[in-house]
Amino acid sequence: MPQGTITSALDALLTQTTQRHGGVPGVVAMVTDRDGNFYEGAAGTRELGQDQPMTTDAVFAIFSTTKALTGACVMQLVEEGKIRLDDPAGRYVPEIDELQVLDGFDAAGQPRTRPPKRAITVNDLMLHTSGLAYEFLAPTTWPTARPRASRRWWAATLPTSVPCWCMSRAPPGLTGPTSTGWAA
Repeated sequence: MPQGTITSALDALLTQTTQRHGGVPGVVAMVTDRDGNFYEGAAGTRELGQDQPMTTDAVFAIFSTTKALTGACVMQLVEEGKIRLDDPAGRYVPEIDELQVLDGFDAAGQPRTRPPKRAITVNDLMLHTSGLAYEFLAPTTWPTARPRASRRWWAATLPTSVPCWCMSRAPPGLTGPTSTGWAA
């Protein structure tokens, strides 16, 4: 199909999506292949009730949508034989091997950590069983009432390329042969 035909068809689809009853206020779409983007389009408005048009450089908060995109990309790499699900994740992100398992808190409220019992695998990351946690999703042992010094400790120990401070829930095999519970 000629490029002009693809562009016209996709532009019409985006416009229809924003103008039909129950449609979205604004949409951005891009189509890419191994050589780069061959379509970039936008339709509608950036905000309901406003006249500012949607553009291809609009910024969106897509949150967990990235998980599906990442998962699809990882599985393509598996299909191509470039990675294996049982590979240690540290092979691709060495800093992940520096992470520690939260093992509770001492009498002063400071975190106690220990090394994991096995390496995190690509499969652990894909299944969300690696034990990585955000501060706001931490286990009940998270010291919500603890002094801010404890929280600063976590921030100071964070490897800069890994988006979490430590493992709060260890995957099976990291804490014991059948453990799936909180590490602390």
